[in-house]
Amino acid sequence: MEILKNKYLLVPLLIFTIVFAADKIFRLPVVLEYTVFWQKVEPDFYESRNWLFDQLRQEYPDRTASGQKLGVIFGTSRAGEFSTDYFARKIPGSYTYNFSAPLACPAFHYYFLSRMLDAGIRPDFVLIEADPVLFSSGAVDYSLSYSYDPVFVFRNTDYNRTAPANIWDAEGRGFSFDEAETYFLKQTFALYKFPLDINNVSENMRTITLPHPTEGLKTYQVSEFKKSVLNSIRSANKSNLGGIPNLIYFTVPPQMMEQDAENLANRHLAGFTPSQTQIQFFKKLIRALSYNNIRTIVYWPVVSEPLRRRMEKLRLMETFQKPLEQYLASEAKANPEFRAQFSDPYLDPALKCRQFQDATHLSGACFFELTDRILKDFKLQ
Repeated sequence: MEILKNKYLLVPLLIFTIVFAADKIFRLPVVLEYTVFWQKVEPDFYESRNWLFDQLRQEYPDRTASGQKLGVIFGTSRAGEFSTDYFARKIPGSYTYNFSAPLACPAFHYYFLSRMLDAGIRPDFVLIEADPVLFSSGAVDYSLSYSYDPVFVFRNTDYNRTAPANIWDAEGRGFSFDEAETYFLKQTFALYKFPLDINNVSENMRTITLPHPTEGLKTYQVSEFKKSVLNSIRSANKSNLGGIPNLIYFTVPPQMMEQDAENLANRHLAGFTPSQTQIQFFKKLIRALSYNNIRTIVYWPVVSEPLRRRMEKLRLMETFQKPLEQYLASEAKANPEFRAQFSDPYLDPALKCRQFQDATHLSGACFFELTDRILKDFKLQ
């Protein structure tokens, strides 16, 4: 071979091999501990959903044999505070796994539903969060970086995609070619998945002082504090089946709430057009639920009044919520055994608890009342 005869032709190959091997160093946990900013929890949170799936796969046979009903929640961080214990009180004999994750999108939700069905796990009921934030083009960014497996992405990519006049007429495998390319590049190159910022190293070595339940104020190195957060996620998987319920009420000053709503609307809602990728995966998600006759509620998350006002001003209820609701109804009509409904709890004046952590996150203590409202007509036969 010519490349073996001419040593100079080996130089580029040698350089690539050295760079590729060096890049792998940045995947080592001991390196990531110092190079990934300590406040960036998304990689760990997405990885925790794999742990949660493994836990479900282990528990499912025994729980099914004892007659328990499996519920699954698919949502973003706004659904993370639903309580499996409270669901069990409202639906006796049930246990509810919460697969919510930061900015998780329909593609991510379909990924885990398909894994469940492939493993012989059939939920009895499913609760799905849906609003424009989940269907924005950027909603897939976290999951492309920290979730999926190569076979799933390969099988669910449109290598030739055309956009229909009406986005709700979109049909296809799922991901665009560019999204698949991004996924495989991030799987191949660590520094593409975890870009190196030397400032993170110094930030991750500093200390912070925080209240401790039994020791008063305690000083932590931030990397150690991040480990404790990771342990709390593992604990939530075990005891709360993925949810992280809390009883805290937040009261944000009106001026701060208005500003936060404006910032979020400008970032996610201004000029909003649903992502074709998310529409296609949402349709695949609903069709899989319909095919398996799994009781389903799609709910529009409750947000603060300033943000809801902006949604209405942008006419998102007419241009996005209504078509989404119509699509769900059409699938239920096509299969009368598929019991599915849409819920917008914000419209119910009986929902009194409306304190917010920020413009889009309802306070944890309000989730009991929110659960009551969503499950009002959600009866398992």
